[in-house]
Amino acid sequence: MLVASVLLTGVANLMPLSSVSALADAKGVSTGPFCTNLQTKATSQDNRLTTLETELSAAQTKRSSNLQTNWSGYATKLSGLQSQWKTDRDTEYTKLSSLATTSAEKTAVSTFETTVNVAISTRESANASARTAYQSAMTAAAQTEATSINAAESTLQAAVSGAVSTAEASCQAGTTSVSTIQSTFTTTLTSARQTFQTSVASARAAYQSSVKSLQSTEQSAISTNDATFQSALSSATSALKSAFGQS
Repeated sequence: MLVASVLLTGVANLMPLSSVSALADAKGVSTGPFCTNLQTKATSQDNRLTTLETELSAAQTKRSSNLQTNWSGYATKLSGLQSQWKTDRDTEYTKLSSLATTSAEKTAVSTFETTVNVAISTRESANASARTAYQSAMTAAAQTEATSINAAESTLQAAVSGAVSTAEASCQAGTTSVSTIQSTFTTTLTSARQTFQTSVASARAAYQSSVKSLQSTEQSAISTNDATFQSALSSATSALKSAFGQS
């Protein structure tokens, strides 16, 4: 949303880039208000385009930074939880060991502990791989969106620059009415803005679609990993109960 707000704010009133030479003193120049004020308007809108480009770059950088910060924070929190879970498991293993009185029971407890630890390690490793794949794909998706929007901005600037050049030449030639020059100029800019906004909307939609797909893929992998772990835990628990004469 941050990138979109920057784009919508910056594009609303776009006019041309400033590349206009002084027109008023040229022979044959059209001297209507549009032609005489073209340079001033172009300079002002050139500044707006520069601001748009700067704000767009800042928004893209901020999003990238936010993603990295969120992922780093999650990794730190998860590491702390995993440490606590290990402490809790070790406590439970100690309790189980104290209940084992026969050789068979002690062996069963040791086997249970080893099996559960391997299952947990396998799940954590698989989940970590799923997260890494998700984060890499998310980074690539964000970069693809940024590249598409930046390309659309370059196309917009080229279109506006072309409109300025055409208006400048027409004003200097003085063979076309100012109203026609202005109409052509306005139509060109309107089309350029619409094309830009359509391209931005398309890039954003593609990014959002990628995000949903990647989230679904990650969650599916984690669910599969959890199901595998639960199956191993269930089997290990059944074997332990059997060793203690429980059903």
